[in-house]
Amino acid sequence: MYKVLSTTTALVAFLVMFGGTPIRYGEALAGQEQARSGVCSLKTMKGTHGFSYSGTVMGSLITAVGPITFDGAGRLSATYDVNWGGTPIHGSVTGTYTVDAGCTGTVTLHLPVLGLTSNGSFIITNNGQETFFIGVDPDVTVTGATKRI
Repeated sequence: MYKVLSTTTALVAFLVMFGGTPIRYGEALAGQEQARSGVCSLKTMKGTHGFSYSGTVMGSLITAVGPITFDGAGRLSATYDVNWGGTPIHGSVTGTYTVDAGCTGTVTLHLPVLGLTSNGSFIITNNGQETFFIGVDPDVTVTGATKRI
């Protein structure tokens, strides 16, 4: 039971990671300017970002932090520390991501222990230095941000 709970928490944490924190007006305008110029691609995200997210997963509060690495070719990996409903969890995840010329993207996280995938969407701001994301799966209300390390 604990292993399943830990994996589920990890999934939830990562989903939260790709949820979107409220975007300040100036940051939203910067993202729109990037979108108009069509400057974004998979390579825009290449490198390691720190992430933080929070929200609820399956009715329980969740918060998470950790590093996530984007390879510039659509693959990612991350480790995380999560607090899900008061239970601390540490783990790792792999996944894939897409980026369109308008500087928005999607992420799919693979959780092999649970045999599950988790999905989110994001917007790239500040010339690829930051993202704001949101989880898009049912029973997941998470938002977060990444910042290039």
